[in-house]
Amino acid sequence: MTTPEPTPAPDLRSVSFAEKDEPLRDDVRLLGEIVGDVVREQAGEDRFAEVEAARRAAIRRREGDDHAAAGLQIELSGLAPAVASELARAFSVYFQAVNLAERVHRIRRGLAYLIEGDVQEGSLAATTAKLAGRGLDREQACRLLAECRVVPVFTAHPTEATRRIILEKQRRIADRLLERLNPARTPREERNLLARIRSELTTAWQTEEYPGQRPRVADEAEHVLFYLADVLYGVSPVLTEAKEEALDRWPVTGRSCSNSTAAIFVRWPGACRSRVPRFRSARPCVRCVPSSKAGSRRSPAESRPVTRT
Repeated sequence: MTTPEPTPAPDLRSVSFAEKDEPLRDDVRLLGEIVGDVVREQAGEDRFAEVEAARRAAIRRREGDDHAAAGLQIELSGLAPAVASELARAFSVYFQAVNLAERVHRIRRGLAYLIEGDVQEGSLAATTAKLAGRGLDREQACRLLAECRVVPVFTAHPTEATRRIILEKQRRIADRLLERLNPARTPREERNLLARIRSELTTAWQTEEYPGQRPRVADEAEHVLFYLADVLYGVSPVLTEAKEEALDRWPVTGRSCSNSTAAIFVRWPGACRSRVPRFRSARPCVRCVPSSKAGSRRSPAESRPVTRT
């Protein structure tokens, strides 16, 4: 009886991407190069060499190289605290940049579907198409959507410990990456965008990622306001418009369902001031009813507060 040959470990450095995802690979490579330049500039060539050695050893470990795994463990366990901190900071900045590239790629793919006139799987348009295929009419679809609830929960420290200033830097980097989607940009505009991305990554490296002291309830509330004012405030009207467009496959025969509640935002910060790990008090939240007109958006301060127990 012959022993089967072991399955060779995958070569992670030669992973192929689908053609539609090639721009993501290019963005990840570009951001990785910028982060590498930032590490060289801020921490020196020796630290950059240590980061690269750890990265290559980690890749070999994932490919099944036991010697690389043992060597990586020995190398990391012998680092001085200050060196280990900078090593962790380098990988943290890199992975934050990669996560931003993935988010921007999802937007890129969504735009591609819109330009080509196709329906993206998982979108509201795809959902209403499935409902129509099952014989539902507009009124029945409206009732189903009215029963749906999106419930983002704004968590408190230490679950959500990233400082607001870091979140703002990530937002600006994402904005610059989105501007790079413009095919009509000039070489000068491209250089300026890359310079601004590098500047944000540099200041992110120079900024303490986590607060040096326990945040107050007011600090956590301001953290929640970042998502409400800087993220969700602009998304809610777009979500409502997308829902209305998805429902356009049916003729309007009755009342519109555009004013049904789309989301309920629940927050933890300040919910339990007794610091007991149980929620005995009422948990305040905000219910936002997004307007169907982008020009009549309501500010977070105008949202109706409710209490959930």
